[in-house]
Amino acid sequence: MVYDPCGILIWGDENIEEDPCFAYFDVGDDPCLWDFHLQSIYGRWDESSSSWVTDSHTSPCLDGGDSASPWDNEPWPNGKCINMGAYGGTVEASKNGNIADFDVSGSVNLNDLVELASKWLNMDFCFMDLDLSGSVDLDDFTIFADNWLWQKE
Repeated sequence: MVYDPCGILIWGDENIEEDPCFAYFDVGDDPCLWDFHLQSIYGRWDESSSSWVTDSHTSPCLDGGDSASPWDNEPWPNGKCINMGAYGGTVEASKNGNIADFDVSGSVNLNDLVELASKWLNMDFCFMDLDLSGSVDLDDFTIFADNWLWQKE
């Protein structure tokens, strides 16, 4: 395993051969300025602005982690599989997919509507609570309807 000067693991046992699309990585720059968050068109955490931003590319490392690892600490949508890299399995993991694609099929369709209906008026935490209000209700259905028939590119 290889670590950068800041102590971040940059090369381990399971790796990919393509560009991981880190948020910022320039070998000519100070390694402590590197940002190993993964780029995503669906959203990546930006520490400098303390907010979610979108990129023009999506990292091939999204949802590429160990399938036996828990993914539920990652923000939704997350593909129901942990990301590779330093932020995989954390609240700062890059997002992947559509917020209303509950079955992670690559489209928002009738199956997702059934999932939403099964949690209707649910007061427990679940990712069908799209507006994070604490219950699955009409506001969540409105968000769902806005995403109806979405297809992953």
